[in-house]
Amino acid sequence: MAGAGHVAGELGAWAVDAVPAAEAASIAAHLRECPVCAAEAGRLKGVASLLGVVESVPPTPSLGDAVLAAALTARPPVAVPLLAPARAYAVQAAEMDSLLDTLTGAQWSRPAAKYGSVRTLVEHLAENDAPVATALGAPTVPAPGRAGWRAGATTLLRALASADQTVLERPARLAGPVPATAPMRDALVQRAFETWTHADDIRVALHLPVRVPPPEQIRSVVGLGVRLLPTVLYAAGTHRPGRAARLALSGPGNGEWLVTPALEPLGGTAVVAATIRAEAVDVCRLMAGRIDPARLPRSVDGDRGLAEDLLAAAATLGCD
Repeated sequence: MAGAGHVAGELGAWAVDAVPAAEAASIAAHLRECPVCAAEAGRLKGVASLLGVVESVPPTPSLGDAVLAAALTARPPVAVPLLAPARAYAVQAAEMDSLLDTLTGAQWSRPAAKYGSVRTLVEHLAENDAPVATALGAPTVPAPGRAGWRAGATTLLRALASADQTVLERPARLAGPVPATAPMRDALVQRAFETWTHADDIRVALHLPVRVPPPEQIRSVVGLGVRLLPTVLYAAGTHRPGRAARLALSGPGNGEWLVTPALEPLGGTAVVAATIRAEAVDVCRLMAGRIDPARLPRSVDGDRGLAEDLLAAAATLGCD
């Protein structure tokens, strides 16, 4: 501290609590004895409080709410990043919600795909979403119509927003006529797939053009089908040990996939006996049960019987 006369040199730091405790105590003792320094200290403390350094005074509740509302209007809250397999579902759920928002009362009663009404279709979709939400520890409460589906989708997305990568390996029930369990990552692919499919069902019922999802979602759907097909072929008795089929798909989501026989040992030597060429989007719609295998535009090289059995099996992978 400066000489015993005055402590003016230290008062700036003292006013913003930037001196050690021992020195602060010494300055406080001096101020009790020195009116000149005490006056200067009072002035500096006042300036510091105006700068908001010394102590922040909490706003009144009404002021705080008003400031928060203005801030959110100027800049909406940043969305919590979702796990990669959940992003496609979030996109498709948002598209479905926007589509349902446009429906009139009469349109809710229109038949759609295999369902007696759009309302029945939406309630079916909510029923298939529910087991996945339950597997995430966020069970949904059934409710009719759009409100029930929307509440369930919101619950599912909120659960995913707080989840980490480990949840992707958690078992979850797949939708479909045959009970099956798969890792959560596959269940999320299926949720996005079914939501897209049923949104297109509604568009067809309303005479609107169908939509093609992003290429990465198409690839994820094809990949899910490729993982499921060996077991489906085996269960149907149409698998061919030692013989694989290649899918060479074009258009959005293009790529090549190999469907190997079920129970093929690691490093097995199955030969590629057939190559099926088609549009990736058409194969997804085949998997959804929206294109009949006989009507799928494709070309086949090699074992046609293997190819036809594979396409017939793929057509059973839908969620209806």
